[in-house]
Amino acid sequence: MQVSEECSPVTESLVRDPLAELLGVVDGDVNRPDGGGRTLLHSLSAEGNARLLQLAITACHDADLEATDRHGQTPLNLAARHGHGDVVAVLLAAGATADHADCDGWTALRAAAWGGHTQVREFSNFCNPIISV
Repeated sequence: MQVSEECSPVTESLVRDPLAELLGVVDGDVNRPDGGGRTLLHSLSAEGNARLLQLAITACHDADLEATDRHGQTPLNLAARHGHGDVVAVLLAAGATADHADCDGWTALRAAAWGGHTQVREFSNFCNPIISV
């Protein structure tokens, strides 16, 4: 059997990282923003995908927990606004700043309270102790 010289074996540069492919990381940059300024962590937080978010944070040590989108929202702001308590817990455990205010002055806790997301209130311990809900 002869192997055609026109066919070449898969080169290392063509092999994609399965984790990066699963997470949708573009060019190996987990912090690359989309058109709205949202990163992978923003998307996973808004969607409520705590498992993939935890995986991304663990695997991508340079993932920016404090990246802001065009509205000044961090992944934590989005998770709280959408009522994803499990995502909020993952982000806070990873070191996200709880008292960041978006462009409208809303913190994650305020957004969660306004939306009636009582399960998110559990993270109020991480906020300024003066704040009470």
